[in-house]
Amino acid sequence: MRVLLAGKPGDQKVQSALISICKYLREKIAGVKLFTVGPNNDQIIVDQYSDPFDSDFRFDFGVSVGGDGTVLHMNSLIPVDVKPPVIIPFSLGTLGFLLPFNVNDYAKVIDAAVKHELCMTVRDRLECMIEGDNLGNAAALNEIGIGRSPAAAGLQLTKLECSIDNRPLTLAIADGILVSTSTGSTAYSLSAGGPVMHPSCPALILTPICPRSLSFRPLVLPLDSTVLSVKNCGDSDAEVSMDGKTVGILSKGQTVHIRKAHHPIITLTPTDHEWIDRINKLLGWNRSFNSHE
Repeated sequence: MRVLLAGKPGDQKVQSALISICKYLREKIAGVKLFTVGPNNDQIIVDQYSDPFDSDFRFDFGVSVGGDGTVLHMNSLIPVDVKPPVIIPFSLGTLGFLLPFNVNDYAKVIDAAVKHELCMTVRDRLECMIEGDNLGNAAALNEIGIGRSPAAAGLQLTKLECSIDNRPLTLAIADGILVSTSTGSTAYSLSAGGPVMHPSCPALILTPICPRSLSFRPLVLPLDSTVLSVKNCGDSDAEVSMDGKTVGILSKGQTVHIRKAHHPIITLTPTDHEWIDRINKLLGWNRSFNSHE
């Protein structure tokens, strides 16, 4: 068995938790191989480091310790054409939509995962290309954003011509747009006024960021058969980001094509109803103003 590990570098609590998890994995699983990406100060943690560009970058499980951002970081390490490992996300006490397990329960959770006693959430991802080049060599778990580049800050709004499967949809005049997965519906898209979607729904969400038009509302599209193309019709460059990280620049006249990635990512959860608990506990969904429950 091959296990990929991810945690915030330099965080002593994270490092301590990873060391404990690694020791437990070695005790319980014969022949387990542990990997991480990039340098790590504590050699106890892993058997060897792994490079995302190696042809052998394939794993059975991924273990993340930290917050939602750690899960996104682990996803960003996986090349777009590689099948991702099944991810076991551990929290250090922080709340997040991708964090069903507390790290203090790692032994019980790992045992259940190996015995296939946990539930799986299949989460679609997005890939984007400019003129045939796959940006970032990865896939977005939450969203792909297209907006004003830092060099254009304070200048005119972006002008983005959006098409669906080569059919014109609209000209978005805004700070930018977000193209999100259902998993990403509770991230940046939600802050921009997008809908809340169950992560298992195969949907592509188009959400404007501060549009000039009041009638420009978020749009939910079918994911399986949709290619969303966005052309920069403005006079300045636009920035393309994946899960908050800049991956490229969309110059005037260039078009970025966004579609479903071939490989989804799978995260483990204790029950099939975990998402319902999350929107109630984290969002306070539909809670009245005077409610203290």
